[in-house]
Amino acid sequence: VSTQSTGATYDKDLSEIQDAFKDIVIEMLTKDQCSAIKRILTDITRLCKFFGRQKTIDHILPLIITFLNHRDWEVRCTFFQHIVGVSEFIGMASLESFILPITEAALTADEEFVIDKAVGTITHLCEKDLFRKHKLFDISKKTSPLLLHPN
Repeated sequence: VSTQSTGATYDKDLSEIQDAFKDIVIEMLTKDQCSAIKRILTDITRLCKFFGRQKTIDHILPLIITFLNHRDWEVRCTFFQHIVGVSEFIGMASLESFILPITEAALTADEEFVIDKAVGTITHLCEKDLFRKHKLFDISKKTSPLLLHPN
């Protein structure tokens, strides 16, 4: 058996396993059970690594982003607690296109715990040097009003 055909078989088998598992994960996440959603979010980076960068961007990221509209503030907080690893994995362009806008939007959330986790996420992303310099200035402009907040 040639190495080339073995590699092709491996890639095909992996893709089939990923697709089957993706269907299971999507089914679990769309049932709107807070405990299942929070549990999956706590290990979301490892799940994304299993799916690979492109499948994460195409399938997983759009799904988990919808959790920011969830009625349970704890789900939204869990999202922000665990999204930094995903952000590192998907890369700067996807981070700036998907994660940053929703994180910035959360800075005006009704629940202060969500705002706190969003600020923490931005802080960790900045510490990991995942933004270009001009984005850092934009982030500073949007977050600086929070310095005047009494809490």
